[in-house]
Amino acid sequence: MNPQYPIPWEARAAKKREDTLAKIPVEWRLSSADLELASKQRDLTGPFIERFLEPEVVDIVKTDSVPLVNDIRAADQNKKNNCLLEIFFDAAIKRAEELDEYLRVNGKPVGPLHGLPISLKDQCHVKGVDTTMGYVGWIGGNLGITDPTKTHQVESRITKELLACGA
Repeated sequence: MNPQYPIPWEARAAKKREDTLAKIPVEWRLSSADLELASKQRDLTGPFIERFLEPEVVDIVKTDSVPLVNDIRAADQNKKNNCLLEIFFDAAIKRAEELDEYLRVNGKPVGPLHGLPISLKDQCHVKGVDTTMGYVGWIGGNLGITDPTKTHQVESRITKELLACGA
């Protein structure tokens, strides 16, 4: 066992999966039966996901790209293939509220990406968030940096640029 990581990697990975799942609101989670059905699907979009949505939401989805629906799809996909290494639903809602307030006060958008929800690959540092690239050994840090005085303190240039443009 590595003295730097006194907890076995399997336990650290399980804890990280639990923490990620805990960030998905309970009402967005599929039942065990639905998860079993999802595991047999090649495509979780379209008719499959529509069965879990209200009819008016399905109508919206078919005409526009609605960020919340994409979040729901991502949450459901994550249950099948663990595609989300970090979940920012709360931060996204807070950011949307800040952007709405900015627009209300200033009468103009922050930038060309104002209000656009984004997803970043787990190689882009986001301040305060793990950047693990899926490596269990990097849980609790940024790309292997586990020094508490340095970890979670940096933000990638692309992250800064996207936020500055209003994403």
